[in-house]
Amino acid sequence: MGLDAILEGIRAAGQAQIEIIQQKTETEVQRILAEAKAEVEQTSGQAESEELPRARREQARILQHARLEALHTTENASLEQVNAAIESARKRLSEARSDPNYPVLLSRLIQESLNALETSLQPGEGIHLQADPRDRGLIEAMGDSLPGDVEVLYNLDSWGGVNAASGDEKVYILNTLEVRLERALPELQRRITALFRARMGEA
Repeated sequence: MGLDAILEGIRAAGQAQIEIIQQKTETEVQRILAEAKAEVEQTSGQAESEELPRARREQARILQHARLEALHTTENASLEQVNAAIESARKRLSEARSDPNYPVLLSRLIQESLNALETSLQPGEGIHLQADPRDRGLIEAMGDSLPGDVEVLYNLDSWGGVNAASGDEKVYILNTLEVRLERALPELQRRITALFRARMGEA
């Protein structure tokens, strides 16, 4: 399951949540700015009886504080949405076996692992493929599509995918869905943050 597929699932499943967070953020920003405006107007009224330069400095201070507070509120909402999207991705991947396309995904992950390990093997060296016992039926159904020197060990507890190791177990290829998500997190966070900020700009 690629990063784009995860993101697309997040967009579809989390649309309502994004809109709720946007509404809350917009309401809070408007409240902050409204309070600042009221303070500025009060300061402007005082300017008639006080020194004008001091009143203007106070106006600038109030507005700057309001802008910073509004920015902080927006950033907090963005972080909340990123965390929610990552949790959505975790949930989707943890339920990958219920997806009709999981057999194809598992086959692809196995092939990727074997290909990555191939260059590290000594001539004639075997391969240990570590899989979850829940995938035994799918892997056994692959039959001759697996090389003859592959020994499958059903000793993993994972959302899906496999690990592969050289016969002497000095080289490991980690290719479970959990590991793939962890590797994708920095890019996933960057892209979700960019998506959220773009949507905030459209609001």
